[in-house]
Amino acid sequence: MRNRIRTDPAFTLIEMLAVIGIIAVLVALLFPAIKSSLTKSEITQAQSGVANLTTAFKAYYTEYGKWPISDTLPNWNYVVDGNMVSLLSGADIGPSTTPLPVPTTETDGIIGSTSGAYQGNPHRVAFLQFKQADLGNGNGGKCTGCFLDPWKKAYYVRFDVTYVGTIPNPFSLTAVPITNGVIVWSDGPDGLEYHDCGDPPGPYKNEPPPCVNRDNVKSW
Repeated sequence: MRNRIRTDPAFTLIEMLAVIGIIAVLVALLFPAIKSSLTKSEITQAQSGVANLTTAFKAYYTEYGKWPISDTLPNWNYVVDGNMVSLLSGADIGPSTTPLPVPTTETDGIIGSTSGAYQGNPHRVAFLQFKQADLGNGNGGKCTGCFLDPWKKAYYVRFDVTYVGTIPNPFSLTAVPITNGVIVWSDGPDGLEYHDCGDPPGPYKNEPPPCVNRDNVKSW
C-alpha cells in the first residue's frame, strides 16, 4: 500500500499577505467615514455645551437683573474658567469673595485678565450642573479648571456689560453687532477662532479677512 501524504488546509504566506492587504484597504476606505462620524458627534456635544451655557447665563440675568461679570471695558472674550464654573454651580463668587477672583480672558491665544469682577451669586442658585469629565486644564494648560469643549479648549462668552442691547461680533470688527445680551462659542475642531486669509491654507482662503472658521460652534 502506498502511504498517502496528508496535507492540512492552511493559508500560504501569499494568501495571508493578500488578506492583510484587503483588510488594510477596507480600513483605509472606512477611516474617513469613522472620522467624520466622530467629528459630527463632537460638534453635537459642543452645541449642547454652548446651548447649556447660554441658558444658564440668561437664567442668571433673570435671577439678578444683571450679567455675571461687570467690567468698565466691553468686548472681552471671557473664558469659562474654574471661577465661572463655580459661580454657575451655585457658589457666591463675587464681591464677598476674599481675595476677589478676576475673570479670565483670552485674546489671540493669550490668556489674561481684565478690570472686570464677578457679580456674585448670593442666592447660591445652581444654574448649571457640570460633568467632572468636562472640566480640566485647557488651552495649553493655561486655563485652570475650565469647562472644556470636546477638543480640550475652553468655551468663551461675551456679555453686554454696557447694557446697550448689542454685542460686537468677536470675529470681525466690521460685522453687524449681535443683538443679544450674551453670546457663547467654541473654537471648534481646529481650535482657531479665525485665521488670516490663506494662512494656514484652507478652503476659506478666498474669504475677506478675518477669515472666520466655519467650524466654530456659536450661539448666534
